[in-house]
Amino acid sequence: MGVSMKQVVSLPIESIQSISTLRPVREDAIASLVESLQTIGLQTPISVIANDDGDGYLVVTGNHRLQAAQAIGWTHIDAFILEDEETATLWEISENLHRADLSQLERARLIVEWAKQTRYEIFMEQERVLTQSAPKPKGGRPQGGIRAVARELNLDRDYVRRSLKIASLSQDAQETAQVVGLANNRTALLEAADLPENEQSAYLLGRAKQIAVHNEEKARFDRFDFSERQYNALRKAWNNASYDVRGCFMHVVGLVFKEQEQAPQSPPQEEEQ
Repeated sequence: MGVSMKQVVSLPIESIQSISTLRPVREDAIASLVESLQTIGLQTPISVIANDDGDGYLVVTGNHRLQAAQAIGWTHIDAFILEDEETATLWEISENLHRADLSQLERARLIVEWAKQTRYEIFMEQERVLTQSAPKPKGGRPQGGIRAVARELNLDRDYVRRSLKIASLSQDAQETAQVVGLANNRTALLEAADLPENEQSAYLLGRAKQIAVHNEEKARFDRFDFSERQYNALRKAWNNASYDVRGCFMHVVGLVFKEQEQAPQSPPQEEEQ
């Protein structure tokens, strides 16, 4: 089951409401979209679902586009009208999956959510295969499920398979990955997923510490490298300078040192007995 394309209709903006569960509105995103709408118009219609009472619509995808259209005074906006909540859920997952600001962990969760909405039994069996040391079932059904979802979401099959593995992390491990900043580190997430659930969080904590130490050492090297480059630049400038320029430079350096020597010094503090 995929999300089928619907006919685009022009709806009054005042008839469309935002759903409270949508991701928070980002003002910078709206500002960027305002400029885009004014320059090239709306390239991708929003999607909506009818209110239960039949009065107006709820936005499913494109809340930022809707807000931007309101900001520049549009009265109508192009939209797909989705038929039911299940279709609306799949539509939202499909669009959100291609957002650039999603972490690897968030993307994996969305792929599995799509799988549960469309091929629950197939994907639950594939999850069992990936997270347990059981032999792969004959008949290829799990592989077929991955192939179908990859096709419907326009994603690479190996990417879907890895995402399913990441999403199999325990809830505790997923929360740990978020806290220690590894939610977008695919390698660390996949390595943790290979471990028993009771070892996953500890592994992620250890990896985060290793990365922090590495980054600190790299920062120290970068600072040293910057100082070395400054020295080399100064030496090159000195070698290329004329005799008069070198003399002027040495005169200025001498004045600086003389000022430092003449500056009042703070009296040394007596040590407490």
